[in-house]
Amino acid sequence: MKNFIKISVCILALAVAMPAMAQKKKGGDKDKKEKKEIVWPGGTKPAATGNASIDKYINTCDTMINKLKYIGESVTFYHVATIRVTNADGTVTEKRAVVDENGTIRSKNLALKQTLELIKTCTELTVSSANLALLTATYTTSLPSLGLSAIKYGKYVKIGGQLTGRCTTEMVDLLKRLRAQGKEIRAFKKSFSEAGELADPSMDISNIDGIDFSATPVVEKSNEDFERELSQAAKDDQENSGDVDDSLFDEA
Repeated sequence: MKNFIKISVCILALAVAMPAMAQKKKGGDKDKKEKKEIVWPGGTKPAATGNASIDKYINTCDTMINKLKYIGESVTFYHVATIRVTNADGTVTEKRAVVDENGTIRSKNLALKQTLELIKTCTELTVSSANLALLTATYTTSLPSLGLSAIKYGKYVKIGGQLTGRCTTEMVDLLKRLRAQGKEIRAFKKSFSEAGELADPSMDISNIDGIDFSATPVVEKSNEDFERELSQAAKDDQENSGDVDDSLFDEA
């Protein structure tokens, strides 16, 4: 009976692992499709088994699943834009501000804080991903100790492969983008006034801490919209004031 369980578990583990491996090798157009959210089969975390190796694997996977979900729900991309403001008399002035993907002016302090939190979460996921391969191997070899429940828990082997694949590709690219975003906002905060004007007119706007602010995307706004959004951003700046460990923006 024990041998039968071992053989069944091995076959099941291979069956659930092989499709993920094959898909990873094929790559191509499938990798360009929008990635689906990784979830537990049945939608809920498996119950603890009392086996330390199995439970550690399950808990690690569950933590990674939740962090991926947090990133998916929380990530907002910001950039510095040239705001072309049309005044009531028809004249146009140019300011610069941190905006979101919709072109809405946002708090630079909040943007820096959110960027930093996402960098930390992405970094934690890459570290967990590096450890997950070993945990998956230990999990698989520990399954026979569960007896007949081994077949049920064997279905969860593929989750480890899915998480490792997702974190070793998407997290690397996302970290690069977030660090570049953080550097740009940091340079903006250092060099521009609250009103979006260059603090020192003698500065070379094309190279402020390596950032070229002379070629920022243009966003058109009326003076009324500009002042309203800038006022809200200033309030959010006050609420999110304080030091930020922006050294994480510079890590490779």
